[in-house]
Amino acid sequence: MADAGNSFRQARSISPKPGLTTLRERLSSGDRNDYYRFNLRSASSFDAFVSGIQRGSNFDLLLFNGSQRLIRRSAKAGNANEALNLRLARGTWYLRVQWKAGNSAYNLRFSANPDRAGSTLGAARNLGTLPATAVSYNDYVGTSDRLDFYKFNVTNRTSLRTTLTPFASTTNFSLYNSAGTVLGSRSGAGTAAKNLIRTLAPGTYYVGVRAGGAAVRYSLRLLGSPIVDTAGNTIENAKVLPVSFAPSSYAEFVGTGDPLDLYKFETMGGNLVLSLTGLESGTNLKIDLLNSSGIYAGISSDLVNGVETLTAEDLNPGTYYIQVKPNPSTASSVYTLNYQLLPPDNVEDTQELATQITAPNNSPLFPALGAQAQDYRDFVGGGDEDWYKFDFTGQASNFLSIRLNELASTVNMEFFKAGSSNRIFTSSGNAGQGAFEGTVGEGIYYLRVYAPGVNTGSTYNLQMSVNSGNNRPSITRDIYPDGDSGARLLQEVRTLSTLFFVATDGQQLGLWRTGGTLDTTIRVGVFDSIDRLQAVGGTLYIAGDLAQDAFGSELYKWTTVASSDPNVALAGQISLVKDIAPGTDPGNENLPLGSGVTGMTAIGNYLYFLASPTGASVDQVLYRTDGTGAGTVQIANAGNSFGELTAVGTTLYYQAAGAVINGSPSTNSVLWRIANATSTTTPTATALPSLPQGTTTVNLRSVSGLRAIGNDLYFIASEPANQANQTNREWRRLTGAGTLQTLDASGDFNSSLTGVAAINQTLAVVGNYAYFTASAGEGIELFRTDLTSGSTEPLPQINNLPNQGGNPSSLTVYNDQLFFSALDTEGDTELYVITEPTIASPTITKVNLFGGTDNSSSPRDFRVAGGKLYFVATGTSGTEVYSYDKANSSTTVGSYSLVVDIAPDANSSNPLNLVVVGDTAGDGSQGRIYFTADNGISGREVWVI
Repeated sequence: MADAGNSFRQARSISPKPGLTTLRERLSSGDRNDYYRFNLRSASSFDAFVSGIQRGSNFDLLLFNGSQRLIRRSAKAGNANEALNLRLARGTWYLRVQWKAGNSAYNLRFSANPDRAGSTLGAARNLGTLPATAVSYNDYVGTSDRLDFYKFNVTNRTSLRTTLTPFASTTNFSLYNSAGTVLGSRSGAGTAAKNLIRTLAPGTYYVGVRAGGAAVRYSLRLLGSPIVDTAGNTIENAKVLPVSFAPSSYAEFVGTGDPLDLYKFETMGGNLVLSLTGLESGTNLKIDLLNSSGIYAGISSDLVNGVETLTAEDLNPGTYYIQVKPNPSTASSVYTLNYQLLPPDNVEDTQELATQITAPNNSPLFPALGAQAQDYRDFVGGGDEDWYKFDFTGQASNFLSIRLNELASTVNMEFFKAGSSNRIFTSSGNAGQGAFEGTVGEGIYYLRVYAPGVNTGSTYNLQMSVNSGNNRPSITRDIYPDGDSGARLLQEVRTLSTLFFVATDGQQLGLWRTGGTLDTTIRVGVFDSIDRLQAVGGTLYIAGDLAQDAFGSELYKWTTVASSDPNVALAGQISLVKDIAPGTDPGNENLPLGSGVTGMTAIGNYLYFLASPTGASVDQVLYRTDGTGAGTVQIANAGNSFGELTAVGTTLYYQAAGAVINGSPSTNSVLWRIANATSTTTPTATALPSLPQGTTTVNLRSVSGLRAIGNDLYFIASEPANQANQTNREWRRLTGAGTLQTLDASGDFNSSLTGVAAINQTLAVVGNYAYFTASAGEGIELFRTDLTSGSTEPLPQINNLPNQGGNPSSLTVYNDQLFFSALDTEGDTELYVITEPTIASPTITKVNLFGGTDNSSSPRDFRVAGGKLYFVATGTSGTEVYSYDKANSSTTVGSYSLVVDIAPDANSSNPLNLVVVGDTAGDGSQGRIYFTADNGISGREVWVI
């Protein structure tokens, strides 16, 4: 475009419109001013912005009136954007973009929005008397005009529907009475229309529209519909109300032109509860109860917490009338009559008097709780609560199922153990149900059933059952009774005495902890996302995005809390360790950057992890923390492109690029080590591109598969024969003494026929032998290395079909035997065991778990806990968890047992994420197995054996 004028006289003419207009210009030391002139035909909200200034340049934005007098200036430092937002009168105005430094193009954006509505109640735009047809008004709110007010009158009792439609961004609005009291509001993000419906008495009212963020034009629509009086004014034409045990309400008006309202109802008896809500501020109404002849029955309302409330207990069967009238008679107001008839109460109302439903139960109205589901029906509401007591004294394991249904409105439940303030809570509306299901231990427990508000209530049905003395695996808790919680176990937390897991209750993503029972399964935090968990002592570290914070995905920690309140101590506390990547991301709606923590590994009292201080994954670096912000430090000169942080004793190993090889940094992944990683001083990292093996030095590249076994580190690496080729990709053993041993399947360091396959990298050490898989020409098979002599030998082929191989996987040591999964010559994946893996010629035995079937049993996820071997397999009961006890023969099919058929019949619960918790000895002799499974009813939840 042509250069804008350099003076007021030469100013370029522009025409601001409601939508933003953009012009592009340039300033430099030789062209220091650009002037723009515009005219406004009416008072308007004016916005102008200068952006796109290059680094090293600095421009200001100035506004002048028609007399060329300065009105407003935006003068931010450096190349920051400039902005002017203000309300301008009609007339001529000038903009000036002024050079201060540099040479840069810039973008000038501007708009003018005529402002017809006043900015205060006193200056509100007067719409006069509201017609019975819809009227609409378009206007603008933004940075320079935050509020618009409209004034109107209604002459009759009216139902007003107010609709606000923002054209581009977020706006909110409120309805006020003549005194400026808010009668209702609507808010929310986005451009969707917002509606507010209110019943209005005759009088003056206001609507205020408020900018919720950026500048936006909007449409305000008002539709007033006169309301016909539907409540009767005499006994003969009284409005019939269906008064029942379900709480209900009826909206009406009483006052000028309508001095009283009468309602009629019939009842078979009970306790009547009435209340009036929604009255005009400063207005009083009165409720009277009349008998069947329309005569005052001696019962009137009382003012309770500012609400007129009437309670009539033990009403006899018959016809009654409810009378609502002004008090004093000159008052007028809209109101909502809330009514409910409470049935007789069969369940005690306090914990001290709770109705015991386990044998011997203390209520002849209910059966004793047993293995078959029983129905327990009653009512809660109007301050009436129901308390149930479960006495499991002397009963160590009780699988309890509680389901709440047949509701007319929202009803809550709380379940807890006597003496504990840890409440397991559900809230269920009439469209859903509440449910608790899981195992509880010995002791006394209570269930509280109650309505959330004094003016709400409902009949209900509790379907309850208990299986006592049953040690079967059970769900820890149904986190999301009406859906699938999507529970996930993160295996890094297996060393804690309790399990932490991730699940959603349908509303929020939670961090949960459980001791394996219903009463110990509680939510300890709410997150937007959780990626990893890692325990260091009694501290749990969390890589995730905590809900309602401003840090993005960062490193948090959960710690116990010293408190006299057991519930507070059990829930613990979550706090940010450090905001590693502060600031926001302009390319992602200015959301917090987040450092994206990964690779968390515990050593001693420290956590090592990877994170990006810039928020970009390619910038990940290595950190260590002691749990404090000051103690969270970066490990300098530790390489790049990290992976597989692995602790062996007090040493941290990992694979990374960036090692200096032959005088320059290498892009190849090599082994790195941080010796004495538990030192209180910041440790240093050392690259190990070469390691001594016997009398030679071996160069190792493309390191992967790191794992710690005892005091040794095992990993996979290649040896570069030349710059273009890497050979002998094999398992390596780095002993605690620092010597290297290669588990070479062929004994030929230059062999390309035999080596570790990328698709199967499994290894186990039993006795003095390391078992592993390698590609043996015709496929992947099993090998073993004598760790003393270093000699390696192949084991008999499991599958000798051409180009097949048994492809053994999941090598697991239990009771000095080796268990694994492999593909047989029939094409089935089955269980195999080596009963004596340390003898000269070990035998491989196939255990056909389900011999009569044609399908693979596909055993996987082997875990050792509580002295038993557990794994997942597929058989006649679907895919479920199986176990083996060392007291029985490992080669006999009958020694393997289905732990529990979680999804009955041939359906599969598909167990995932098997985790060992509480194995303090570390040898599988202790601990319990947790996993997630789907029983076809509760969705994917956490189960425990």
